Formats: sequence, C-alpha cells, structure tokens
Amino acid sequence: MGRWQFWGDTLINYIHHNPPLFLELVMLSAAIVLLGFWGVTLDWPYLVLSLSYAVGSSCSCLVRGAIAPSPTFRLPQLTAILLLAVSFFSFADLLGYL
Repeated sequence: MGRWQFWGDTLINYIHHNPPLFLELVMLSAAIVLLGFWGVTLDWPYLVLSLSYAVGSSCSCLVRGAIAPSPTFRLPQLTAILLLAVSFFSFADLLGYL
C-alpha cells in the first residue's frame, strides 16, 4: 500500500465518519483562498464571498454544537462566535455602516 493510497483512504474514512466537519473545513479553506485573492486584487467580490464562506462555516459549527453538544471543551463554538462577530463587523465596514 503506497503512501498516497493511505492518505486517500484516510481522507475518505474521515469524510464518511464526520461529513459536517469536512464541509466546514472545505468552506474555511475556500474562505482563506478567496481572502488571499482579495489581498492581491482588492476586488470586493472576493472579500464578500470569503466572508460568506466564513459565516456559513461558523453557523454550521454552531448548529452542529447545538444539535449534538459535546462534553469536552467548546473551543470550536467559541471560535465560530468570534469569527461571526468579526465577519459581521467586516460586512458593516464594507457597506459603510461603521
């Protein structure tokens, strides 16, 4: 079994056992990439799309935590709330409300 097959099997197993977390990871990765594009081009659609992915991922994390609460420390939920607050302030600043 090659190294790439091992990583592929691990990724598929991870996706099957925890799909919401994988979706949140994909959304946050897309947000980071789009934020990088915005840093280079300064076109506001990249910033808006990046912030919408971040908000969607944060909301998904909060809903997942509300539906199936974990007895462990709630760092992902705290991070999601912080990310939502930063995103809303960024949207308000982008629209000129602050």
